[in-house]
Amino acid sequence: MSSPGTSPATQSSNVNLNNVSLQAYDGPLDLLLSLIKKNKINIYDIPIASITDQYLNTIGLDEDMLSTSLLSFNLDSSGDFIVMAAQLIYIKSLMLLPSYYDKEKNMTGDEDIDPRTELANMLIEYQKVKEVASFLDNRPILGRDVFEINIFRTDKPSEPEQEKSKEILFEANIFILSEYFYYKMTEAKKRINTYEVAKERFSIKDKIIEIMEKFNIAERIIFSGLMKEAASKDELFTYFLALLEMSRLILINLDQMRPFGEIYISPVAGGVLNYKPKIINIM
Repeated sequence: MSSPGTSPATQSSNVNLNNVSLQAYDGPLDLLLSLIKKNKINIYDIPIASITDQYLNTIGLDEDMLSTSLLSFNLDSSGDFIVMAAQLIYIKSLMLLPSYYDKEKNMTGDEDIDPRTELANMLIEYQKVKEVASFLDNRPILGRDVFEINIFRTDKPSEPEQEKSKEILFEANIFILSEYFYYKMTEAKKRINTYEVAKERFSIKDKIIEIMEKFNIAERIIFSGLMKEAASKDELFTYFLALLEMSRLILINLDQMRPFGEIYISPVAGGVLNYKPKIINIM
């Protein structure tokens, strides 16, 4: 029991994730994939309520705790699992609101949008990445298993080879964006030494508008530059959720030059002029 003067946020700040259980998984997608395989679930038809409950139980949280005081948790420790928990609860809430589909249909003219689709695509992509990683791990590694001998090359690189150094952008996605965000959250620990649990000052809609207005000045912005503008973890987290929502609404393109490299954000064609009707219902 809590004392009368103790707020829910203060109570939850002392609650830790079940780190012993989480050590068995490479990340939140790995945990979700494990639960799906364990329950023999069709990845395209995930029973979101059941899987959310199992996920929260595994990491040692409950829905009330997460929804009332998310920002009081230490996001530097297992923050990626907390982010996924919030996403699962968000999808679960959408599944309980039939009007959500009607609004989306009226807005886009498309058929009903299943809020689980994006999660299913992320899980499938992650599963492919795991399979590729396993395959590559069993291959000989240059510098460890095999070695390169290049004693005959004395000429300078040709022009075509020099052209390779020019900027080439490859399409990224929200999975890559999420991985990069967790990396930046770790970096932020060096800049932000203290974090106060306070009333939320930022909204996802405001951050979407802020990001879209930046495109009036620049054709694209870099993810790390956007993160540096955040004065707190609250603001960092809101920026991230805003980018996820913008990607879902197809308002932005995400690109990068190389794996684990900087992520570039740019508006889709006509996005700057036509985005406001799409974010009317966003809080």
